[in-house]
Amino acid sequence: MQMNLSDAIVTITESFLPQFTPDQVLCFTIDSRIQHYDDKNKHIHYTKGLYIVIHRPSNYTRVIIAEEKKNLPVFTFNPDADFKYKSDHDSCWKGDGISSPLFKAASEMVSEIQKLGAPHLSLNQYSWFNHIPQIKIVPGRIDIERNSMGMVVKTQLILY
Repeated sequence: MQMNLSDAIVTITESFLPQFTPDQVLCFTIDSRIQHYDDKNKHIHYTKGLYIVIHRPSNYTRVIIAEEKKNLPVFTFNPDADFKYKSDHDSCWKGDGISSPLFKAASEMVSEIQKLGAPHLSLNQYSWFNHIPQIKIVPGRIDIERNSMGMVVKTQLILY
């Protein structure tokens, strides 16, 4: 059985982090891998770790994401990663904050492994958070600073 990763993240978020939870964030650590074995059993692989933090202090949901681009498994959440603002919205957070960034990350991974010599049609791509510590609710918040035009100029993850 397979499940769309973005749908799983949205479902987990809506199930375990209700709106109007000002002092808690939901942290996901996602280990994404793509690989190819050729007919000579040559193994080409690429790994990307994603850290997703979701905060629901009101009816709006804030999402920030950081990436670890290295060929190592990523199993531990890194609160000091370079997080980028993705969304702060009542409904669009599901697309702008989760689906679009995950699609972009997957597309970048395909491009990177093709640079290493893997053909597009025979790639095995998968992502998971199969270890319980990779999904956790922790005390904290995401602060957002906006300019006079309402555009986000700074985000900060604060864990208590």
